[in-house]
Amino acid sequence: EEKFRDIIISMAATYGLYLISSLLYFEPWHMFTSFVQYMLWLPSSINILMVYAFCNTHDVSWGTKGDTAIASGLGHAKIEKKDGKEVAHVNIATDAEDANKDYDAFIVELKSPKPPASTKRDAATKREDQNKIFRTTLVLAWMCSNMVLAMVISSEWFADATTSGDDSGSHNDYLSFIFWSVAGLAAFRFIGSVWYRIRFMFHD
Repeated sequence: EEKFRDIIISMAATYGLYLISSLLYFEPWHMFTSFVQYMLWLPSSINILMVYAFCNTHDVSWGTKGDTAIASGLGHAKIEKKDGKEVAHVNIATDAEDANKDYDAFIVELKSPKPPASTKRDAATKREDQNKIFRTTLVLAWMCSNMVLAMVISSEWFADATTSGDDSGSHNDYLSFIFWSVAGLAAFRFIGSVWYRIRFMFHD
């Protein structure tokens, strides 16, 4: 059947070319020692890498969402440099009376908040804030596009539109496209690896 043929071609183009490429580079051992672990780890790694790439989780400033102004409503730590080190100064009440006074002062301040002070940002800060806004917009667009794609693929309309043939021999054109795309990309990578191997062998 065409469906079975597409699956076999896609799998052979992927895993078969992996084996052939490793033999061309005389390093086939990983195919026997870690191939099973790689196949079990692959689905999770794709999702993790996608989330890591889009959300930029290694950036600790990601949570600021572009807010670079220091909130002074309830106080904040003052950081000073001393002997080449950053030292934080925080006012902490030492007894109950001071704590009550601070609490009453905070209540009064919350009831009559001060107008936000206008802060001027330099060019570097503006550029950094724009990058954060861009990352946030990109992540939202990526999440929404995945949601729309999942809804479309799982809908009955899409199944009817991409299925051809009768009930005895139905054929999903979308899956065939995916399988042949995987085979084509694997062949493209294989051609590139072979070309690199040939250049490496005849390199002076």
